[in-house]
Amino acid sequence: TNVTVGAPPEEDFAPTEACRTYPSPPCPSNGVAHLLLYRLHTGSEPLELDNRDLGDALGAPSIVCNWPTTGQSYVTSFAVTANASWGQYGRCHYNGTNYCDASTGDQVGRQSPQGLPGVPRQGQCSENADRGAWYSFPAGGKCRPGEAVGSRGCTWSARPLRTVKASCVEGWKFRAACQEEMGHTLYQAKSAAIIQRALASSNPLAGGCPDVRPQPERLEEVIV
Repeated sequence: TNVTVGAPPEEDFAPTEACRTYPSPPCPSNGVAHLLLYRLHTGSEPLELDNRDLGDALGAPSIVCNWPTTGQSYVTSFAVTANASWGQYGRCHYNGTNYCDASTGDQVGRQSPQGLPGVPRQGQCSENADRGAWYSFPAGGKCRPGEAVGSRGCTWSARPLRTVKASCVEGWKFRAACQEEMGHTLYQAKSAAIIQRALASSNPLAGGCPDVRPQPERLEEVIV
């Protein structure tokens, strides 16, 4: 093996395409989108979207299928109005406060679930009809109550529609649908349909789940 001693070539330190274009510019659209989105959460979480991630019907299974649920796990549907000039998707976390690790200013972030390849910019501006989409909501873009999207530059508003227990969703053979579809197809139609029916009505004959009021998780003190 030939060994060369000396300074490495400068191209080794050249920024990648992702770094050169970070954050990704907004999509070229001035329209307003009306979305029906879903979020898995605990009872301790307020029904707000500030610095949080959600998925549409096809995007939600890739989250709900992968996360364990407890007796205090819930799924809530939200009606969202947003500026459709989507920004880079931000992965949002909680460390005492909610925050997102990437964003394009105050634009709502968007990408295909898990950043699946096959579409430009991980689905930020693509239709994503075959795979669904994830969305991130920067707190700075939230419209005030009663404001239309675009007022003062605000980019989104949302209201919760229904909340059901995650265990009820699972009772409709959701996990079996996950096992059948996860890793085998981009189009998780069966799992998505179960979530849609569960949140569409409380009628069990239509696959619906009853409305519930989220209850905070109870923390038990253990003395050793």
